[in-house]
Amino acid sequence: MKLSFVGRGPSSKSLLNRAYIIQSYDPDFKIIGSSACDDIRIIQKALDDFKSGSPIFCGQSATAFRFIALRVSRRPGKYVLSGERRLFERPHQTLIKILNQLGVSAHIQSDNQLVITSEGWNPQGDALTFSSDVSSQFASSVLLNSFNLERDLFFSLEGPILSFSYLKMTLLFLKQLGFTVKGELPELCISARQKISEKSYEIEPDMSCLFALACFSALSGQAVFTPWVKESVQPDAVFPSILSKMGVSVIENKGTLKVTSTQYRNGLVRNVENNPDMFPLLAVLCALSEGESFLYGAPHLQFKESDRLSLTASLIQQTGREVVQTQDGLRIKGSLETGEGKTIVFDPQGDHRMAMAGALLLYAGFDVKIKNPECVNKSFPEFWKIIGVPFNL
Repeated sequence: MKLSFVGRGPSSKSLLNRAYIIQSYDPDFKIIGSSACDDIRIIQKALDDFKSGSPIFCGQSATAFRFIALRVSRRPGKYVLSGERRLFERPHQTLIKILNQLGVSAHIQSDNQLVITSEGWNPQGDALTFSSDVSSQFASSVLLNSFNLERDLFFSLEGPILSFSYLKMTLLFLKQLGFTVKGELPELCISARQKISEKSYEIEPDMSCLFALACFSALSGQAVFTPWVKESVQPDAVFPSILSKMGVSVIENKGTLKVTSTQYRNGLVRNVENNPDMFPLLAVLCALSEGESFLYGAPHLQFKESDRLSLTASLIQQTGREVVQTQDGLRIKGSLETGEGKTIVFDPQGDHRMAMAGALLLYAGFDVKIKNPECVNKSFPEFWKIIGVPFNL
């Protein structure tokens, strides 16, 4: 199998999620770009339901859940946010703590509902203080929902900031829109009466999706991304340098990026704290490269759509490679050996990134059977068609 891709790729769902929250405050704000993925459909419908007073369903999207919870709390009323089981297995204590500090009542009921009762934001102290050691999305949600406040809002982050790069992306995105945030992390201030000055925003291609295609082209074929956004605000835009370090052919020229398969790939040592979405595919690519690799720095991977640490380790073990799970990553002894004659049955547990990681083994010659392959629709519904694999795996 060989990949042959030329194009832009889908728009970034991370930026679209943020842009739709902004648009809910300023309906004249124009979003240039779209995505057919489940996460975007969920946040669009959730915002529509919020406007109409209907029940709000967030599916498995933790991003939508965290962003929408603070969005609805800006308006007086009672709201119920529901979702699938896995969503409510993820940690939400910090979200409830933030809401409570804003003078908003919030609690989990029936194991799959967040009940919010609000009279609008009424901060209960001089500053919000909350932990960022599980996700930076809580801080991003505060920033995105701090439009036109009656008074300055201060907040301070306690402990390490996991996925700091995504919080940085939120700050850069708001800056591009003319929204001013004062101070320096971990302490920030949003001035009262903040509004945006820009009335439109063009969404970049989704770098996480482009990285997925780059991994397939690294094994077999070629991917040409055009136009290539060199100065991207997305954390996963670092993938060209990562692949280059592994010996993959990566050429940037005249606004395009070309990734081409090579006969030899070497292992990698890297801190993946700021790139958790890249982890499953990168780990499998390391397993299909020569030498030892160590991916570390991301204990929060266990709280994603699946426990990505243990599930990725299990997948790699099925290839016959040695893998050791650590507290925050994986040690992998890779090999360029093909998987001809070897069958792998893999359940990604509804995790889109894990399904893509399993599919990567197809390009290495493994006979891979993936359960619930449609879970890729969460972020990349075009995935199976682009890589040339029938949907009925």
